[in-house]
Amino acid sequence: MSSDAVTIRQATKSPVERVVVLLKDLKEKLDLDQRAEQQVYDKYACWCEKTTDRKSKDITTAQDDLRSLGQSILSLKGKIATLASEMEELSAQIKAIEKAMDRATKIREKENAAFVAETAEMKEAISAMQQAITVLTSATTGDKSSLLQGTAAAKAGAALKALIAAIPERASLKPGQFDQLSTFLQDASGATYMPQSLTIQGILTDMYRTFAADLESSYQQEAGANRKFEDFMNVKETEKNDAMALRATKKEQKTDAESQLADTQQIYDDTAAQKAADVKFFDETRTACLSKHDAWTTRRDARVEEIAGISQALRY
Repeated sequence: MSSDAVTIRQATKSPVERVVVLLKDLKEKLDLDQRAEQQVYDKYACWCEKTTDRKSKDITTAQDDLRSLGQSILSLKGKIATLASEMEELSAQIKAIEKAMDRATKIREKENAAFVAETAEMKEAISAMQQAITVLTSATTGDKSSLLQGTAAAKAGAALKALIAAIPERASLKPGQFDQLSTFLQDASGATYMPQSLTIQGILTDMYRTFAADLESSYQQEAGANRKFEDFMNVKETEKNDAMALRATKKEQKTDAESQLADTQQIYDDTAAQKAADVKFFDETRTACLSKHDAWTTRRDARVEEIAGISQALRY
């Protein structure tokens, strides 16, 4: 049917019929609008649901991550504090070892200085004994007389005097040896001869052996003290090196822990910032969606009511 025919047909209709046609057209248009808006709203509602659900999961995940990161931060801080304390203890231990080594070195130096001084005195005394024995031996006559006369007596007296002056105060002499030497020297003072030189030679020879044995013993004791000192220093040096190596290891561990702490703290801050942004976005989206829902519901209810009214009008 052509448009002209429709127009003619409508023109021939009564006013009521024309109203009915208009109402039907309006109802059809409202139905179409309702379905179109419903599709648009359904898409928007679907977006709201998916977006808020995704953000809600992101917020929950961030909350869990923050809790885990917070525990890691506390653990790393505790580790750093423990390592710092252990490093301080090792530094104190190293300082104590160095102090012990320094103290042992000073004691050893003092003992060695005393040894050097003591052995020098003993060597001087032994040399004087050798000199006195040589003088007494060379001054004794070929027929083994026990008398020293003239110049020989003077030389022997001088040699004994030098010996007595060279004997250290702490030297260990047999009872009476020093007195015999002193008496012999006093008796020879101003005399032209010295009796019983062979007896004095025997005393000097015995003293020489005693001093030589004491000197050898001193060297042995000094060697033992040196070995003991070196063993002690080697032990302490090993302890010091071990402590320094352990301190270096702990320092490296502390540096690594501090780096991890800085990275973890940065991740924590970034996660907290992202969570705050997600919470804000979630709240804003939820508010917008609820507002959109309310507006849509109001408009839909109004249109439904309008369509219902038209439908009721068409029934009359």
